[in-house]
Amino acid sequence: MISYAKLQKNYADQYIARKGSRIIAHARTYPQLVKKIAEKHIDRTKLIFGFVPPKSTICIYAFSFSS
Repeated sequence: MISYAKLQKNYADQYIARKGSRIIAHARTYPQLVKKIAEKHIDRTKLIFGFVPPKSTICIYAFSFSS
């Protein structure tokens, strides 16, 4: 399992690509991340991509349910 605190410590303000709990690559921009993945010849469809906000960021989530 990936600790969110460790992600922010190591990858704050960066895009990450992970497979399971392992970080495969990281970069400041999404295009740079995709380029790194391509250079490693890794199948992008097997990865989970995300952005790690800086520690000082407040995230607000909104949910909408309809029946």
